[in-house]
Amino acid sequence: MNRFICPSLVIAAIVVAPALAIGLRPQPASACTGGGGAFDESARSAPMIVIVEAVEVGDATNRAPTVTPTATPTVTATTPAGTATTPPTPADAPLPTAAPVALDLAGIGATFRLVQSLAGPAPSRIELFWSDRARIEQELRQIEAGVPVIISCALDAFIPRIAAGARYLLFLGVEREPLFLRAILRVDGDEVVLNDAALLAANQGALIMNPATYRTYFSGVLADVNDEFAFIKAPSVPPAMVLRAIEGLRGVPITPPVTGSAGLKDRGG
Repeated sequence: MNRFICPSLVIAAIVVAPALAIGLRPQPASACTGGGGAFDESARSAPMIVIVEAVEVGDATNRAPTVTPTATPTVTATTPAGTATTPPTPADAPLPTAAPVALDLAGIGATFRLVQSLAGPAPSRIELFWSDRARIEQELRQIEAGVPVIISCALDAFIPRIAAGARYLLFLGVEREPLFLRAILRVDGDEVVLNDAALLAANQGALIMNPATYRTYFSGVLADVNDEFAFIKAPSVPPAMVLRAIEGLRGVPITPPVTGSAGLKDRGG
């Protein structure tokens, strides 16, 4: 999947449960794109930019009620005379057996506490991906019961798994309720981590930007640069470098953090 593609484009596909249960990822993969956009676009225009700590994350348990498996539909045939006939269905015909679906729910859904707001007013607690989790749980139950499900992507496409206790830099949209994610980066002490596998799997967690932004704020950092994009290849960058870029792109000074690392290094409350 090409993480350089910023718009979220989807092509709907009807997937029957037994086939979906094998891998849960419709093919071809190129039919489903999305995820985080360019860093400079998010830094410049996101209404809310915050540093947060995950205080609650979803576990692996599916709490949606089970769905009764559906019977195989009867087939209507047409005789040569044009009269429709429906073969009888035996009264004791067994219903399909519910099949387990291999999709790990752990890390989907998170509640964060605010560490520092870098742009825009922010609540003390931020909740993300819980509604996505509820949808996934319900659709998994339908798939297990043999109900055909209309999907556009993998059920968990572009939904990052969050680690309990970890800190993140969130770029959030407020144009609709609830808050929605534009981009996310994980922070760990004195590093903004750019190789977090859980985020990269959701097409998030990387630094992609305009070449001019790279030359202005990230010059010297290992990167692939072409005429359209600069993709940071270094495993991490200093928080101060990212904060300086956000400040410069927004044209608004960011209050210097008390800890000297924007609250990223201090793991205390």
